[in-house]
Amino acid sequence: MTSPRRITLVTAHLGLGGAERVLCLMANYWCRKGWSVSLLTLGHGVRPALHKLEPNVKWTDLDLGSHRRRTFWPLNEAAGILRLRRAIKESSPDAVIAFLNSANIPVLMATVGMPVPIIVSERIDPHHEPIRLRDSLLRRLLYPRAACVTTQTRNALEFFSFAIQKRGRVIPNPVLPAPPNSARSRQDPGRVVVGVGRLAIQKRFDRLIRAFASVASKHAEWILEIWGDGDQRERLEDLVRKSGLQDRIVLRGRTDDIYGVMANADLFVLSSDYEGFPNVLCEALATGLPVISTDCPSGPGEVIRNGENGILVPVADESALSQALDRLMESADERARLGANGRAIVDAFNVDRVMSTWENVIEVATIS
Repeated sequence: MTSPRRITLVTAHLGLGGAERVLCLMANYWCRKGWSVSLLTLGHGVRPALHKLEPNVKWTDLDLGSHRRRTFWPLNEAAGILRLRRAIKESSPDAVIAFLNSANIPVLMATVGMPVPIIVSERIDPHHEPIRLRDSLLRRLLYPRAACVTTQTRNALEFFSFAIQKRGRVIPNPVLPAPPNSARSRQDPGRVVVGVGRLAIQKRFDRLIRAFASVASKHAEWILEIWGDGDQRERLEDLVRKSGLQDRIVLRGRTDDIYGVMANADLFVLSSDYEGFPNVLCEALATGLPVISTDCPSGPGEVIRNGENGILVPVADESALSQALDRLMESADERARLGANGRAIVDAFNVDRVMSTWENVIEVATIS
């Protein structure tokens, strides 16, 4: 596609999540191509965006969160939808792309009767992500209105009806090459296992902590760092205290420098029960880190060839996770082999290739 487009992207906020990071990458990519890009957030608030945006990306926060607190629920819901409708109209888009359920449903409600194609993007496997009954019913009612429903894996798309699948598209996340200046800055000569993500039940850092603790005595030079924040922090801190390894298992908090974290690590682990398409796993592969991941739905099994560019272990099998940790912590040669093979992820999920798929979806939507 060569002709510039007017695109409006909508999401709830610009926090540290992988979906928000991909949305900002898309906005910047099209902005650099000369497209007119508007980005609407529903309730980011006054804090700055946690991902860099090109100056020409027109970002507007509708602040629907504060509006919600001022009015009775049925009225604020309608008022918020009307504000979103006005903002979309004012952006005069050729197409609208909504990210995540928290934006997909409001966008489809706000654009009823508007002659603009709506593309909605599911960013997690809906087989496993619980949502409110009300939102589930709205999704069933409204998604058939979408010009296209995109998911990151085939398994996620198969959640939906055959009619939606026919107009759907699987689009994985793009993977950027590691920055050329991402070199190890850690002074400590010890070895580091790293996990990165929201401190939420889904990510199962409790299993990673227990698995590491079970082999820690055999590998005295290794520590475990977990980067992220969330509602499980206190529970995980208590688990670390009970392990007696407070000096070797550290909850580092949030970071916006993923590649810096990876550069100072020797082994990456993803321990989730389920995913959408794990950006952080791909970023670890791109930096040449050896990786261990649960073979969870969805995503890891589509990027890792077990034993070739990483290790897959069954979900919820702490014994298998402990054995995989023990194996890779023991063998520098095995870590080097897996890490070298993992770098090919950058070619497989090249940014230009992935963005070309998005552009094809937009083109089909605007002419259908």
